Amino acid sequence: MSEEMTNQSIDDDSFEIEEANESYEPEEEEVESAESTEPTTETDDFELDIRYNGQNQKLTREEATTLAQKGMNYDKIYNQLQSALNNPVLKVIEDNARKAGLSVEDYTNRMAQFQDTMSINQIASNFKKENPDVSDAVANQYAREVYKNQQAEQARRDADKAKADADAENNRLYAEVQAFNQRFPDVDIEHLPNDVIDDINAGVPLMEAYLLYENQQLRNRVANNETNAKNKANAVGKVSANVSDDGVDPFVQGLLG
Repeated sequence: MSEEMTNQSIDDDSFEIEEANESYEPEEEEVESAESTEPTTETDDFELDIRYNGQNQKLTREEATTLAQKGMNYDKIYNQLQSALNNPVLKVIEDNARKAGLSVEDYTNRMAQFQDTMSINQIASNFKKENPDVSDAVANQYAREVYKNQQAEQARRDADKAKADADAENNRLYAEVQAFNQRFPDVDIEHLPNDVIDDINAGVPLMEAYLLYENQQLRNRVANNETNAKNKANAVGKVSANVSDDGVDPFVQGLLG
């Protein structure tokens, strides 16, 4: 086959391919439909490298957010812990435990047992005074039962008080949130600014914390407006200084003679 015929064949094939490509033109509606039905997936490549307990770890965005929210209470919890560790009563217990050659935990357990024994002996002694004919064993058994019932009753009262305190706190928080929603219906309480959250964690009530934030934002805007006004006035003054009394720029006037 001659070179001319080969080239002719290639040209013919190219022409046919081009015609085929031009003949297939999908309608715009079909393309849009395909794009709309194609599932879209977003990959979150966020990773945060941290070092914890001597080991390197990678956190996802959700894990990092959770830890950040927990960390907002760090200062408050740390201060409470320091206050407890520096409590004078704890210092006395630590000193006494060291003198007795015991750990603080063992020392406090022995102190609790000693207190229980003293309370039981006191109940038994009072019972013996009222019932002289009762043996020491019976008086001691009676005292143990009485003391056990007293402890159970005290535990019940403590639980009731703790529940009442928790209910009161929940009611207070609920009322606080309700009042906030009425005052600021357009504010998403689940996505408060970090400054507000920090104040709340520090013990500032929700409404007060947000009002403090709003006041600070207002002061910032006023300061920015004053700065912008001064800058604008300075810029106008510079332009005015470059214009002659008859309103002609000195540079232009020099060019014109």
